Amino acid sequence: MTPRRPSVHLTNACIVQMMRASLRQALSRYDIALQQAPLRTKALTSSAISAFGDAVVQRSTNGGDSRLDVSRTARQVTFSAIISPVTHSWFKLLALVPSVGPVPASMLCVLADQAVFSPPVHILYFAWTSAARSGFAHSLSEVKADVEVKLLPALKANLLVWPAAVYLNVTLVPLNYRVLFVNGVGLGYGMLMTWMAHHAGHGTENTTAAASPDCTVEPHAGGRKASRRLETREVELLA
Repeated sequence: MTPRRPSVHLTNACIVQMMRASLRQALSRYDIALQQAPLRTKALTSSAISAFGDAVVQRSTNGGDSRLDVSRTARQVTFSAIISPVTHSWFKLLALVPSVGPVPASMLCVLADQAVFSPPVHILYFAWTSAARSGFAHSLSEVKADVEVKLLPALKANLLVWPAAVYLNVTLVPLNYRVLFVNGVGLGYGMLMTWMAHHAGHGTENTTAAASPDCTVEPHAGGRKASRRLETREVELLA
């Protein structure tokens, strides 16, 4: 007699149950870690997600080169670790925002986040990556020029993501999990930011580098290859 095979439905149900059990266990451990050391736990979580996102961006944009720029990932992790306590305090502050007349507290939180929190964080991020990428050799004017190139496109992208994310966060997510929720949304958004920080606006960076020989620029791997091809073509034309 042919043995009866388990139904696909039962197999899928078992998988779902296992996933739910694993998620509950992970959240339980996260809760314990939050109670013991909330700032350290959130900083480590943010750093791990940032490192993963930057590694994905590097693998997808380096033209097949499998090598990981560890120093670049370290810069991303450092910024995430520094900004995580600030985010923690910010959402604790937003939790205290009351409704004002017909305007609900959730909408005021969104407005406050976009007006008070988001612009300085973007400025700090691009300033940090510009300065750290150069080994802190960039002058203030060079860092400012780099930030100006990338800030407006980043803030436009921010408007497509964070108002809705913050609204959902302050209305549906418990306070202890709000930084974790931000980290989850920030995985995709952070990948965009790390791409913009290291690849967008390279024309301005290269112009600045040409005017200042001491300026250290971290070019994209594809840019280096294109530069070598251009140099080869120029030699052929001169010959």
